[in-house]
Amino acid sequence: MRCDDDGVLSCPWDRHASVVLKQRSIFTHTISDLTLRIDSFQLFFYHRVEFKNKTEKFTEIEFINIS
Repeated sequence: MRCDDDGVLSCPWDRHASVVLKQRSIFTHTISDLTLRIDSFQLFFYHRVEFKNKTEKFTEIEFINIS
């Protein structure tokens, strides 16, 4: 999976899919709403929530099909 800075995700996600990504860095709590395009060129809206614990950064992404 690869998600560019402009919100383009190169992965064929299913509709209403949600995924939790674990990353190594520690960041403060962030919430952002972004639009992305998947391989089939359907437009999705997703809500990204990032939060930290003592050792890892977690990013939770919920996908909603708007096309």
